[in-house]
Amino acid sequence: MAEKRNAYVFLEQNEFERTRLNNQFWFYHKHINLDRFIHDERLSLPSNTVILESGAGTGIWSLELAKTVPASVTIDAIDISSKFFPPPSRVPSNVHFFQDSILLLPREWTSRFDFASQKLLSTALTNSEWRLAISEFYRVIKPGGHVQLMDFIWDQWTLSRGPANDYFRVVFRELCQKHNLIPNVTTELPKLLEKVGFIDIRVESRPTPVGFDLGPEGEKGTRITKDGVTSLKPAVLKLGIVSSEKEYDDHILSIEEEWMKGLGGQFTMFCVIYAQKSV
Repeated sequence: MAEKRNAYVFLEQNEFERTRLNNQFWFYHKHINLDRFIHDERLSLPSNTVILESGAGTGIWSLELAKTVPASVTIDAIDISSKFFPPPSRVPSNVHFFQDSILLLPREWTSRFDFASQKLLSTALTNSEWRLAISEFYRVIKPGGHVQLMDFIWDQWTLSRGPANDYFRVVFRELCQKHNLIPNVTTELPKLLEKVGFIDIRVESRPTPVGFDLGPEGEKGTRITKDGVTSLKPAVLKLGIVSSEKEYDDHILSIEEEWMKGLGGQFTMFCVIYAQKSV
């Protein structure tokens, strides 16, 4: 099948990116989702639940979730690219991967899912695409079903407590503007969810440790954060936001030096937004 291309894809599709996505999953799963696949502790899914994962990437969320639920639970995972999908030999019979976009899901999926999850697409979906995505979630989720969105908050960008952070704050503010990304999903997505009919909308923001003086998890945070900033470099260069690749790389080195000097911290840049479709 030919790869579907879309304007919202600007991350590289190589082995670095595959490894980065898997590494960040475990870090954010611990610190943002508190080791829970279903963030809302009030929610108990029946044994015949049908689950959607949007933006599946390497499929790690769906594969790991499948280890914790009965085989009678169906998990459908979608991504606009199949490049990172796991080989069939690693996929259990109740997990299915589809090359599809959250912007236009199959018509026959209307009211199919009890629960839908999506992670970290604020770096990809434009303002207008988010409106389409939320509408599609509402269409494919059953009445009384739930949606869960874990994402990055652009305008709370903080990588360190030193001056190098100011450079990246300016760079990524311009990236948001030029690519028409939503600066703050915590304020905008609840409005979109409410507009289409979701109820009981909740937002939780959680910090992640970044810094060599914050123990093993802080060290992991520095690697995850550095790789994340590096993954955005092609988009920044393509849009002409910085003068050269060397300029960008030099500022990554500067922020690493600040982490070495103890200028990291517990930074709240991520959130989980969850809601229920009205019955």
